[in-house]
Amino acid sequence: FQASSKTVQSLPNGVYLTGLDDNGEVIFLKQKVVTDNLIDLPDNAGSTVINSVEKFWESKSKFEDLKQVYKRGVLLYGLSGSGKTCIIMQLINKFIERNGIVLYLSRPDVMVVALRAIRDIEPDRHVIVIIEDIDEVITQFGEHSLLALLDGEYQVSDVTFLASTNHQNTLEKRIVNRPSRFDDIIKIGMPSENARRVYLETTAQGKLSREELEKWILDTKGLSVAHLRELCVSVFCLDREYVETVERLHKMGKSLDTRDVKIGLVRETK
Repeated sequence: FQASSKTVQSLPNGVYLTGLDDNGEVIFLKQKVVTDNLIDLPDNAGSTVINSVEKFWESKSKFEDLKQVYKRGVLLYGLSGSGKTCIIMQLINKFIERNGIVLYLSRPDVMVVALRAIRDIEPDRHVIVIIEDIDEVITQFGEHSLLALLDGEYQVSDVTFLASTNHQNTLEKRIVNRPSRFDDIIKIGMPSENARRVYLETTAQGKLSREELEKWILDTKGLSVAHLRELCVSVFCLDREYVETVERLHKMGKSLDTRDVKIGLVRETK
């Protein structure tokens, strides 16, 4: 037992960082998340990812019937700016609407303790653990620490692990080729023509004529969602020249390996 000045019966739904206090006890730091307008793009893997995770959230009784740990791992990979973070934020918003708890991973060992603490208090609460740039997490904390979280001896139920990386090929097979760790490995490609049209038309909010919109769609072929955002911000918010901005963004895009760009969903078959 530990003295406390204030307690709550349940964690409010929302996004949290985890850490340790001066006594080594786990703490949950609620975060205020601010995002751009989240746009559901067509021809994008995002809807498939979201539908897959929502299907998992509705299948708890089936996992229990099979006597399987009720958890799921999803790894998103793709070039920088392709929209992985946007998909994660869409899932977070849907999850919070379902009264879920979202935990952003800072340290794998702390997350193990945090999940056990939540389960001691709220055994049936839905939890998502976000692991952004999983390759950097492995570099900083080691592979063993991450594996202990994903499928170590202290497993907890009703958890979705949602990870992302720009460099899927650098991950060891024991990370990407073990369904008990990541059951879905999904490539997020650059936005298609239809996706660019929806993004630009929605973000422009009527500021572009039909002819201008079609030109923007054509001129942004091969650019990422992040590039599209920067184009709209530069032109509409910072009053920069359109042609100069497009040329700048294409120069930035040349550093990406566009030969590997594929639109939509690609599942690993290895």
